[in-house]
Amino acid sequence: MMPDFDSVDLEFLRKRAALKWGRWQDDVISLSVADLDFKAPEEIKEAVVRAAREDRTPYGSYGGDPDVVEAVCDKLRRVNRIPATPDQVHMIPGTMFAIFMACYYFLKPGDEALICPSPVYPPFIHNVLNAQAVPVFNPLDFRNGLQLDLEDLRRRITPRTRMLMVSNPHNPTGRVFTRKELEGIAEIAQKHHLLIFSDELYEDMLFEGEHLSIASL
Repeated sequence: MMPDFDSVDLEFLRKRAALKWGRWQDDVISLSVADLDFKAPEEIKEAVVRAAREDRTPYGSYGGDPDVVEAVCDKLRRVNRIPATPDQVHMIPGTMFAIFMACYYFLKPGDEALICPSPVYPPFIHNVLNAQAVPVFNPLDFRNGLQLDLEDLRRRITPRTRMLMVSNPHNPTGRVFTRKELEGIAEIAQKHHLLIFSDELYEDMLFEGEHLSIASL
């Protein structure tokens, strides 16, 4: 289901995709919002129509359709080498809500969330603040090719640190972290009993390197 890159219809997008395209003049190419500019694959359209025709419209399980959950587990095991089971997978309506849930459930007022690395996708910061917690930043070292500074990460941990928030591949730079770097993050988290929230949304969109999930270590 690879997209047809020649099928992008900017006139249609400016009329319908208001959040990304409708706010700008016609000579502006928007790179701001992570919204797909391609039409939905025919397979997905057909599945949606088929579900409606079969009257699959009542509320389902809170954790998600069992078939979908099992498909996610299969993908995690096969692609990411994470031995996931259905009781460990919970379907949610998008990444924004995932970040909200992680901060809402695991952070208390005054806790610190260590963001590794920064700069970072802004909702990380917004949701930490909304939980009345404190975002702490571990900046990338831009002097030597976007290096992750694990020593700086260690120095920023305090008794109030509760969570490590990781973005890999990194949003916005696209940097993919090595096994050694991820093992360093995991070692720090284990030593200080920290939760890890790992955003791996762009695992299939790489400039170079190979994506490795920290949960597979």
